[in-house]
Formats: sequence, structure tokens, C-alpha cells
Amino acid sequence: TRQRNGLSGSSSLNLPLIPLDRSRASLGRAFTGARGARGGTAILADGSNINPVAVSLLNLKLENGQYVIPSPQQQVVGVNYAVSIPARYEENQYISNIDHQLSSANRLMFKSIISAQPTFQPLPAATIPGFGTTQDFKSRIMSLTDTHIFTPTLVNEARMGFSRLLGVVVPESKIPLSSIGMQRFNAKDFSDIPQISVTGAFSLGYSVNADQGVAQDTYHFADTLSWVKGKHQIRTGLEIRRYVDDYYSNNRFRGTLTMQSFGDFLVGLPGTPVAQGGNGTGFSNINTSSVASGVTARMDRITDTGLFVQDDWKITSRLTLNAGLRWEYLGYAVDALGRNGSFDTRRYVAPPANGATSAGFVQTSSSQKAIPGIPKVSNTLIDKDPNRNFAPRLGLACRVSNKLAIRTGYGIYYDRLSNQLGLLEALSLPGYVRTDLQGTANVAYSLQNPFPTLPQQGEFPILPQLYAPPYTTDRPAIGLNAVDPTLRTPYLQQWGLNAQYQVTQATLVEVGYVGTKGTRLANQRLNNQPLLATPQAPVNGQTTTTAANASLRVPYVGFSPTGLVWLETSTDSRYNSLQTSVTQRLSRGLRFLASYTWSKSLDNNSGSGTGATFNQSDGDQLRLGLNRGLSDFDRTHRLVVNFSYQIPNWGFGLKNTAVGKRLFAGWQLAGVSVVQSGTPLSILDTSGAALYGTANSRASWAPGATLATAQGSGRTQDRLNKYFNTAAFVRAGDFFGDSGRNILRGPAQRNVDLSVNKQFAINDKYSVEWRSEFFNILNIANFANPGGSITAVSYGVIRNTTGNPRVIQMALKFQF
Repeated sequence: TRQRNGLSGSSSLNLPLIPLDRSRASLGRAFTGARGARGGTAILADGSNINPVAVSLLNLKLENGQYVIPSPQQQVVGVNYAVSIPARYEENQYISNIDHQLSSANRLMFKSIISAQPTFQPLPAATIPGFGTTQDFKSRIMSLTDTHIFTPTLVNEARMGFSRLLGVVVPESKIPLSSIGMQRFNAKDFSDIPQISVTGAFSLGYSVNADQGVAQDTYHFADTLSWVKGKHQIRTGLEIRRYVDDYYSNNRFRGTLTMQSFGDFLVGLPGTPVAQGGNGTGFSNINTSSVASGVTARMDRITDTGLFVQDDWKITSRLTLNAGLRWEYLGYAVDALGRNGSFDTRRYVAPPANGATSAGFVQTSSSQKAIPGIPKVSNTLIDKDPNRNFAPRLGLACRVSNKLAIRTGYGIYYDRLSNQLGLLEALSLPGYVRTDLQGTANVAYSLQNPFPTLPQQGEFPILPQLYAPPYTTDRPAIGLNAVDPTLRTPYLQQWGLNAQYQVTQATLVEVGYVGTKGTRLANQRLNNQPLLATPQAPVNGQTTTTAANASLRVPYVGFSPTGLVWLETSTDSRYNSLQTSVTQRLSRGLRFLASYTWSKSLDNNSGSGTGATFNQSDGDQLRLGLNRGLSDFDRTHRLVVNFSYQIPNWGFGLKNTAVGKRLFAGWQLAGVSVVQSGTPLSILDTSGAALYGTANSRASWAPGATLATAQGSGRTQDRLNKYFNTAAFVRAGDFFGDSGRNILRGPAQRNVDLSVNKQFAINDKYSVEWRSEFFNILNIANFANPGGSITAVSYGVIRNTTGNPRVIQMALKFQF
């Protein structure tokens, strides 16, 4: 099969009012007096002090002749620029199925799927054109199943499988650093510009993950033996998976920069005194920066093993008990190249004054280029193997009467940590080093020289060292990912009670409760948050707490305040729901299912929704309990109705004729409708928590404001420019904000899809099927969540929609 889709990458921006003439003098007239978010040097009327890097970027053009930073489409303040760029997705797929009956008691089945999926994403990270990525993925999936019937009560099924995924992500085009006058230590190997974001205006450059590749093989074997003995149906078996995961990721090698305003972009100076060429504020116009260097190629090897036994015991004709136990070994990644390392806080010793230390760093026992003096630990970097994962399951089903059935059950389910863990381990010393600087830590850096100096790729692995302050470009405070050596396997407990009642022969009503609790869930925490210092409780010799000494008040000197990224399994979640449904089986041509769910999901960190992945927590990193709130994906209400209707033969007087039967018989109408609550959102303040050296704060409540006064009312389309009461929140200031996580909720969503089918029977051998599908047939605009950053011009404003407008597609299939 072959499939081609053209979706769209779109962006709506509040671009600064850039004049048509982009000369320094013209820019000076347009932005006279502009300065950074923290004040300082202002742009002169003649533009003579506009940063030359900013001037170069504003005048730089793409290969198609368009400016890298586009001009507004309307000379108005607010949303003045919108772009929609076609995305490309192609898939060529080849499917084969072979069934072979070796004997009456033995059957073999082989299946394979081969596909290629080249994709182009126009706006993966940037909000302006020119920085798309090409993603070329290929996959191979094969399976072989052997089913053997030994006796009528004893059957064995053996399954073997293999899958291969090959993928590479490549930037669309490259803009050399030299073309804008910017410098970076690794420009010889990675010559293009970093990702540059101006809050409330635009983002250009490539995503930190825009240059990577993977070759992943998975081998799978499973065997299940089923035995029926009296009232028992017993199943037992094993499952083994072997992952061979080779990859590289040039993560952050080009770097990232963020500036809080367009004025910061134009000035682009260090925070040193004006007399020394700075802006005089003590803060660089670069708010945050991140850059890395190293060798990230890895060959991870992971093995999973599972054993299980289960008994379905039919106690009586009305009562069935299901009991089972599963043991799982979900392995951690081991790099065959022996390049991984980490940082163990239990081994840390602070560096001496004006000196350096390697205390705390560890390397794997299989390190091929072992670094003298660095302790060796297990090849997984984790203290204990995950060999105690026992998962009992218990279920009970009772047929109370011929119309009523009740079911209940409980089970534990372990969730393997994603292979993201291996990649994050690769982004650590001794094979990789990163700096994450913010606020006063950036004081010495400008747009011309925005990054500290790190080792070149050819110098790795390096002796990992933490330097004592004062930090310099050659002795910077560093950043890396560190695996908690006490990491455990996440697991989920699930329980429920369900009742089914047959109202009529064709109608079934179902009401149930489902609850879950997640434990030891994956989390990513900034483990070097500065402590508050006072004369009575000094920190590292500091007796005062200021934004300027944030990097000196950290628990682990040598790391930046945001530099020690801790990978742990420390959070939990809870979910409770009422689930109801009405099912109408086929009756007079009509079949439908209506399902309604009322639910509430709470957690500390919702992850990405794609498995046990590590995602950054918000707010105070030492009090993750303050993050307790609605899950990012929580929807209080969700109603789904789907139906299909075989339209009776119509056509009035012609319906019984040969022509009438072909034209008016065989029509089918089907549809799906969804109505659901919106998802929650937090109010963030990227300028808050300055005393902690982070941009990871939520906003604070305004005096007298409550949740009731913060929520808006009325139709969504009437509140696009002020969805909620923006005055209910204020900037957090130097501390973390006191507003909770996910306290507001975005717009609800509705959608109706419809399809019409017709079967034309030509004769006994030939027929034609005509199919028409109407997605979002009512063309309902479903709005995205409003901007939640109090420092952004989009604060409280809904700029985008979710889902697609009405799409109509038709198909004709000839069958013979």
C-alpha cells in the first residue's frame, strides 16, 4: 500500500514592527529607547549601538530570498503574522501473510510488514519558516507463530518476532555562524547557528534534537501452554525481549539561547558595567543559554524476561474466579561501547577553593577507555537489578441473573522505563558535557560570544571535574544528566467494579468504576536548586540570598543551578472514574454505542503520555508535593457516540426493479461524535524565582484573587483575547509563585465525523464500493489552550485551534 498525506505546520506570531528598510539607522528610528526586560542600555536613535549580530540576523535571507526573520504582514501591535507550511508524510507499505497447516494438530503462521516513512516537518521547533527537518524512517516487522495441539485439553503456542527501526533526522538548511558574526567553540564541526528564541516574538534555528539517528532491533520470543483440567483453564508461559539499540544524538551541540524581549535581542550585551562594554544591569541580555559537546554514539543492549501463570476457575455456572501471578525482569540499558558515566551525589565532595574535584563521578565497569581515579560501578549505573517485580492479578465474574452480570478485579502492572533512559545516560560525563546558564550566570556573555568554552569532540572521554567559583569561560559551572542509583521499576495498581444489565434483547447498559494508582513513576528533577542563605544559616560561606549569588548557594558546587538533571522514579499518580455505556446491537439496521466517562486524574508530573519517560517537573524542585494537581491530560467529562445504520431499500416505485436494487440498495450511514472537557493549564512566570537561578516558576495570586475570580465565563469565541481573568495573577518576583499546578482548564472540544457507503453489486463476481467520509462535518472550531506565561504577549490569548477543519474524502473500490 502507498499513502501520502499533506498536513500543515502553522504559526501565529506577535512580530515586532520591523521597518522595510532594515539598515541600522532605520532600525534605530523604529526602536529608539528599546531596552532589555531588566532595563539597562537603551537603543539610540541612530541605531549605532544595536548589536551587529542582531543587525545581521535581521538582514539575513534564506535561499528563497525571504528574510530569516520575516516582516509583519500587518503593521499592528498584536498577532500580525501567520504562516501555514505544507508538511509531507509518505508511507510505502508491503504486507505478507503465510499460513501453513503442517498437520491436523500443527499450524505455522508467518506475517511481515515492511514500510518506509519519509516525513518533512516545517516547524518542529522554530516558529518562522526555514528551519524544518526531514525525518526518514524505515521499519521491518516479522513474526512466526507455531500452534501445536497435543490433546484436546493441552495446546502450546510459540511466537517469535523481529522488528527493525531505522531513522535519521536531518535539518532542512544551515545558516553559518560566520554569516551573522557569532562565535562558538565547536564551530569547526557544527558551523550553523543555535536555536534563538525571543519571548513573545519568534523562535528560529533547529530543535536540540534535530540531528540524530537510530538503528533499533528487537528480538521477541514467547511461549504459552494452555491446559484445561476440569473446571480450571490454566495458562503458563514465558516471554523474552532483547533490544539492540544503536543511536547518536548531537543534542545541544549548536546550543540554545533565549531572550526575554525584542529589546534584549537588539542590545545583546553582557551584564557587565557600561564602562566595560556591558548593559550595566548585572544580567546579560541573554536570559538562558545551553550548549554541549561530546560523543553521543551508543550501542545499548537491554533484556526483558517475564514468567506467568494464570488460572480461570469456573466455580459454578454463574461464578468464575481468575487468579494469576507474573514475574518480570525489565532490564536497564548497558552500553556495549562502555562509554556511559554518571554522578552519584552520595560520593560528592566539594571542590577546594580555586580548585577542582572529580569526587562523585562514576564510570561503568566495562569502560573501554577507563579514566584513572574515577570509581567503577555496575554497567547499568544502578545499584540493584530489577528482579523483584512480582505482579499478582485477581478477578471475579458473577452472573447474578440472566440479565445482570457483575465483575470486579485488581492487578499490578509493571511499566518498563523507556529507552530514553539510555539516551539520557549518554548525555553525561565522561563522554558528554553541557552548560545551562541563566540570569547572573550569563553575566559575561553577549550575542557575539554567547557560550562558554567546552572540550572539542575529539578530546572525549575527559576527566570529569567540578570547578570552584569564580567561574570563567574556561572553568564553567557545568550541567549533565545523572541517574539516581536507587532507580526502581514503575508500576501501576488497577482495580474496578463493573455491572452489565441487558435491558432488551438488543440493548445493554453498563456502569462501572475504575481506579488506578501509579507508584515510582519516572521524573526529571533539577537537583542543584540553590538554598536560601542567612547569617544564622550560611550556605557555602554565603550569608545573604541574592540573584547574583545563586550559583554560589547550590548544594553541589561546580554545577550550575539548573545543571544537575536528576533522573529518578519518585512521583505517583491517582485516577478515579465512573464509566457508563449503552450498547444497541444490530436491530432494524441500527447499531450504536454511547459511552460517558466522568474522571479525575492527579499527579506530580504527567510525563509525555508515551510511556515511562523522564519529563521535567515545574516549580520548587525540593518540594515536589507542591506540584500535586490535575494531570495534564485530565478531562472531567467525555461523551462518545458512534453508530451505523443500514438504510432500508428505498427508491419508491423503482426499489423492486433491477435498476432500483442496484441504485437504492446497499446504503450505509455511520458516524462518531465526541464531546469532552478541555485540558488543564498552569500560569507560568519565566522571570520568577530569580533567587533560585531558574526560569521554572509558576505565577502568584494577585491580592484577593481566587480560583473563582480567575476563571472566565461565556462562549469561548467571545473570550479569545482574554480567556481567563489575567489580572488574577501577578509575577512571582524573586521566589517561586504560589499558584498551583493546572488550576485552570482550557476550552471544551466537540467533533462529528460521518461516512456514507454504497455497495453496487454488478453480478456474482464483480462489485463496486463507493465510500465518502466527512471529518468534522459541522466544521466546528475547537480552540487550543490560551497562553499561560504571564511574561508573554500571548498571556491569556487563544491563538490556535486543535484538530482540522472539515475534510471530505471519497474513494471507489472495485472488487472481483
